[in-house]
Amino acid sequence: SQSQRVKIGQKLDSWYFVKSPSGEKGWIAGEDLSIPVEHQRKYDWDLIPSDVTKSLHGIGGSSCNDLLIVGDNGVGLHFDGEEARDLPPDPDTYFSRIWAADHEDVYAVGWHEHSMRKFNGKKWAPVEGVSGELFGVWGLDASHIWAVGEAGTIYQFDGRSWTKVSSGTGKSLRGIWGVSPGNLWVVGDYGTILHFNYGKWAPVEIELPKFDGPNGFRPGNIPVFLTGIWGSSENDIWIVGYKGVILHFDGKGWIQSRDSVVQANLNNLTGIHGTSKSSIWVVGWGSPILHFNGTRWEQGETFNLYGVWACDPKNVFAVGNDGLIIRRSIR
Repeated sequence: SQSQRVKIGQKLDSWYFVKSPSGEKGWIAGEDLSIPVEHQRKYDWDLIPSDVTKSLHGIGGSSCNDLLIVGDNGVGLHFDGEEARDLPPDPDTYFSRIWAADHEDVYAVGWHEHSMRKFNGKKWAPVEGVSGELFGVWGLDASHIWAVGEAGTIYQFDGRSWTKVSSGTGKSLRGIWGVSPGNLWVVGDYGTILHFNYGKWAPVEIELPKFDGPNGFRPGNIPVFLTGIWGSSENDIWIVGYKGVILHFDGKGWIQSRDSVVQANLNNLTGIHGTSKSSIWVVGWGSPILHFNGTRWEQGETFNLYGVWACDPKNVFAVGNDGLIIRRSIR
């Protein structure tokens, strides 16, 4: 059958569904990256080519035509709706996540040489007063931003400076989301969930499955690591984590998802984002892309992904291993 080669810069060991730069849809498989174009599927993703081969972890922006993507070795890319162009790298920093108030007010967090960098629309600059390994960043607006990281680290930005605040835990923190400056949620290692309720961070105790390292779920001593959090309102909040764990808060309490699609997935989930309570996207490492339509979870193609960002209900982007950038546009 006819096939077309696509330059991705990714070593593949499974079948993945994409659309080539020339518009042909199909599957790619193995290290030869060939696409048998006769294979079609209802839900397809566009491949966004780039010259990057480093793993990409964070994605965010001000619109579908103004995205920033960051990853290992200080890699940065700007997507303008047509192309993903390289930004000046910061090779001594490993970026993990990114959050943007607007095009000229973007923060990326990570570890190694710099904990946090700010992008002003043209170049990166170090952020003073912030140190340590950081794994998550999120904000309400340019004057209300938070970053979380190793050993319970939480930083808060008030529009003028960053201040370190006490979290009450020594566990590493991975994700943060909130409704207002007085109502915030943080997730992290060993099943850590923290809630900030107008003045104080407090742990939230819920029953989580436990696992023994690579042997999967079974009676053990290690609760799952929680990696991401997103919500559409104070009564609709979702958390994802290792071993396929998805938790939902309905305003009354936290419940682990028992959806059959979710239960069948034991891979590590690494990112979550959405646009409403009926459109939520979850990605992971070796995991099918998951979409919640307001009633149930739908399973899509499998990739090695770290981050996902939905700029509007019809456009979602995901980034991952070896420079992979994909986009789904619902026309």
